[in-house]
Amino acid sequence: MSSPAEALGAPGAIPPEGDRRQHQRHHGKAKVVVLREGDNWRTNLPVELIDISIAGLGLLTSAPIALDERVRIRLEHDIRRFVKEVRGVVRWTQLTDTGKFRLGIVLHSRLSSLEIQLLKQLGAGGESGQKVWV
Repeated sequence: MSSPAEALGAPGAIPPEGDRRQHQRHHGKAKVVVLREGDNWRTNLPVELIDISIAGLGLLTSAPIALDERVRIRLEHDIRRFVKEVRGVVRWTQLTDTGKFRLGIVLHSRLSSLEIQLLKQLGAGGESGQKVWV
């Protein structure tokens, strides 16, 4: 298991100040489980989905994950009965003020626009102020 210092990697491992993302990010609403490909025990790591794009994911986890580590990711949306398994690589990681780790994952294969629609969540809407699923 990597130490928190190893997970943070070298200086510059976190995204630079100017946002260089190529694809639009959306707030996501899905249950996410990460599995490290190098973990012989195949331990599932519960994570929180922060944002999603066609080529990557932003995640929050309590376990440090090293830069360039290969991971399998299972995305589930129970209400929409949607399940998708993808593979990716950790491209950046940052320790947050709460002691959790914010991860940037680049996916090996892109998500379709339909899959993004099934996983994303728009802001508050309607008269009740509840979240609107798109």
